[in-house]
Amino acid sequence: MTTTAYFTHPDCLAHDMGPGHPECPERLDAIKDRLHASGLMDALDSREPPLATMEQMALAHTHAHLENLLLHHTRLVAAAGKDRVALSYLDPDTAMNPRTWDA
Repeated sequence: MTTTAYFTHPDCLAHDMGPGHPECPERLDAIKDRLHASGLMDALDSREPPLATMEQMALAHTHAHLENLLLHHTRLVAAAGKDRVALSYLDPDTAMNPRTWDA
């Protein structure tokens, strides 16, 4: 029988878009809690993936998009530092913080 893999990484918890935004650590914690409470976590193959390489990300995204994200990331880290809360909006619905790149 084949098992279903469940991929998550602690860096994903740092992709926090602020109070009231659905992209928050509490959402990921709630998903994991529900998987445990339902017993489904026992049936999953839990894995922690390594950071994706640019080549791997380019399998799903254009190089122009990745370069734009990296530019936003570099500016955020330079302006706010990796541990401070700062957001950069890519469009009205999509933002990133200094920790989003690793997530």
